[in-house]
Amino acid sequence: MSKKLKFVDEDKTKILQNKDKKDGKKKITTKKKSSVKAKEVKLTEESIKRKKNSKLRFDIHDPKEEQTGGKKKQKKKLGTPEQGSDGQIHLKKEHIKKSLEKTFFSSTKAFLVSQNHKIVERKNEDDNVSIKAANDGIYGAQKTVDTAFSIGYSRKLKRSKQVQKLEKIGQKEEMDRLYVKEQMENPNLNSNPFSKWMQKRELKKEYAKRKAEKEAFEGGSQGAKETANAATSLIEKIENSFHYFFENKDTLVKEMLIFFIIFTLFTTVTNSCSILAGGVLTVVTATSWPADDDDITKAEAYYTKLEAKLQKKINDMESSGSYDEYNYNIDEIGHDPVELISYLCAKYGDFHYGLVIKHELNQIFKKQYQLKKETFIGTKTITSKVKKGQSLGNVVTSGYCNCVLCCGKWAGGNTATGTKPRADHTIAVDAKNPTVPLGTEIIMNGTLYKAEDTGAFAKYGVDFDIYFDSHTTAQNWGHKTFTAYYAGGKGEEIEVKTSKNVKECNVTLISKNLKNILKNRLNDEQKQMYQVYVESKGNRQFYGTPIDANWHENISGIYGYRLDEATGKVKKYEHMDLCVPEGTELLAVMNGTVTMKNSNSLILEDSDGYRIKFEGIKNISVSYQDTVKEGQKIAKVDRYERLQIEFIVKGVHYNPYFYMTTGTKHLYTDGAYEGTSTKAAKLIQEAKKYLGTPYVWGGYSPSGFDCSGFVSYAINHCGAGWNFGRLTANGLKEKCRIIPKSQMRPGDLIFFKGTYNTKGASHVGIYLGDGKMIHSGHPCQISTINTSYWQQHWYCVGRLP
Repeated sequence: MSKKLKFVDEDKTKILQNKDKKDGKKKITTKKKSSVKAKEVKLTEESIKRKKNSKLRFDIHDPKEEQTGGKKKQKKKLGTPEQGSDGQIHLKKEHIKKSLEKTFFSSTKAFLVSQNHKIVERKNEDDNVSIKAANDGIYGAQKTVDTAFSIGYSRKLKRSKQVQKLEKIGQKEEMDRLYVKEQMENPNLNSNPFSKWMQKRELKKEYAKRKAEKEAFEGGSQGAKETANAATSLIEKIENSFHYFFENKDTLVKEMLIFFIIFTLFTTVTNSCSILAGGVLTVVTATSWPADDDDITKAEAYYTKLEAKLQKKINDMESSGSYDEYNYNIDEIGHDPVELISYLCAKYGDFHYGLVIKHELNQIFKKQYQLKKETFIGTKTITSKVKKGQSLGNVVTSGYCNCVLCCGKWAGGNTATGTKPRADHTIAVDAKNPTVPLGTEIIMNGTLYKAEDTGAFAKYGVDFDIYFDSHTTAQNWGHKTFTAYYAGGKGEEIEVKTSKNVKECNVTLISKNLKNILKNRLNDEQKQMYQVYVESKGNRQFYGTPIDANWHENISGIYGYRLDEATGKVKKYEHMDLCVPEGTELLAVMNGTVTMKNSNSLILEDSDGYRIKFEGIKNISVSYQDTVKEGQKIAKVDRYERLQIEFIVKGVHYNPYFYMTTGTKHLYTDGAYEGTSTKAAKLIQEAKKYLGTPYVWGGYSPSGFDCSGFVSYAINHCGAGWNFGRLTANGLKEKCRIIPKSQMRPGDLIFFKGTYNTKGASHVGIYLGDGKMIHSGHPCQISTINTSYWQQHWYCVGRLP
């Protein structure tokens, strides 16, 4: 059973201990469980009367140690910086401030500004006089704050009903979590129905006891909690007002506002400090992932490993098969880490990475991805270019003469070219599907032949029909195979069509919507918790953004497992790569110090030893041991367009994705173009006609397309003057002028590589602008290019002539 963090008021604890010695009474300690997170909060009889200079301490508590007296290794969550000699982790003043600014104010304002004020007054006017007085003061102060707040600074309210409902259903959720944990840690207790019943019964008794103690201690007063919510709502608006006025108002207005707010606050809510602190912790807890960061990191990395192995399996198809040709239609491989971890926390609470979680992730993976192989054998016509002297390959021949049996109504006449046929010279090609053009000279079996006649024999698998003067000789020839060579007659190079039997393998990967899969595996209460977790992103974003943009759209290499292009093996990466334009400003993500610097990398470290490493940078404007502030410009991205980021805590790497915020700007789509050319507009209009068209292998018609067939068809039929015929993705790339990604505009072609094992472009789409492309998938559809999958497989952008 994992260790829990306990909230303890040290000064009040000492007072109670002294009181216990005098009265000879036993101290009452209660455990308060959050409805979402399995944290136990120690409260004492005096905790409502909070002293002005009380200290905060987080104790490590392991319920299992209380029973066994044994010792367990202490787990530390990010955000609790250091452990004292007393075995307790102390939360520093800076981290309290950081938690409020980065976590509480940004993630839980929906709960804090709900309509609790009126409910408090209506329910508790006669319950507690001091609470009523505090409410009256809060209303007065909040009215002033609301006025300032509404001048120019407001924030969107989110998810207030979900958070409040989570608090109401906390008891049932807590019982479920206790039972699941007991099952995981003591599987032998569940060996039969009677033991299960007894276990649930004991858990129910224990929970009822805790609840009774808590209610006795709190006096049954719900008003205190609701007053805390009201006071916390005021604190949030004060915070927002400070932001607005500090950035936009002159000094006199600032001073007046600050004086009035501080005076009003401290004269009205002094008696409710302990209630306010408890309310803040409760709400932050309700929107935070309850699991340890180590378990979160391992669970996310395991899912990336499953995905990397899937990509490897696709890439290894041809090396392990025995087919002549492979065709691929591969959907996007990837997931949102926040959605996955939010699901695990909603379903399992304070989960521990192990067999249960791995099994759950395996089941989700099977639901998300379906890899299919379809094989068939058929005859295929292949067109290739052959230069003079080069081999046409093996060809099949038959024999004919100029009689009625061989030529029908054309017997005794001239050839298709108007000449008399000659033995050891004239050959015929199929009229509808000729292997070579008429007039072509070839050498077979040491003899020079010329294609002068036509017939109808390709359906029998024959390339050339050789002319003989004797019908018996022609009939006895049968079918003979030779190696043919191009000898001339039609220039230095000709197109040769050959037919052959081939074994084909069609490989399809269908990727389903992960969010829908996850929600279908949760009950109604868990779905609400899941949604709140997704909105708050688990309250893990303690640091600022490294670039002034939504860098989530530009991840070209994820933290976790990936397929190494050089070796073709699945490899673990403890950093994250961003595809960022050269010269992009790099920002400090924390208040800290430069602890390492060289020509293309540096490390920032805060006062608690948390380190962020950047690589792939230039023009570094800070020096070794310089102090930096969050948001400060410290360098620029190098020409390779690959910014590498690592997040390290005491030598352990964690996923930077979870701990840094993002901007809102789009690096490659905001202002990247002024308009759309007439040709590009026609191409986009034509392409959109075929939305919903199914995927067909090799398809090149509105009844079905493959990726290159769709783009080729739209180009050739849009009326813009292009006519390139049916081309592959790589063939389309050769028709384009390659341009920088930062210059792409609607109507350009986007090429991707490595979606399966092939050289050059493996997929192509038409860019629509605003980070969207239209392409042929399951079915023809519009997709965003701003996902880690498409960024990872990015190849180039091409502009048609």
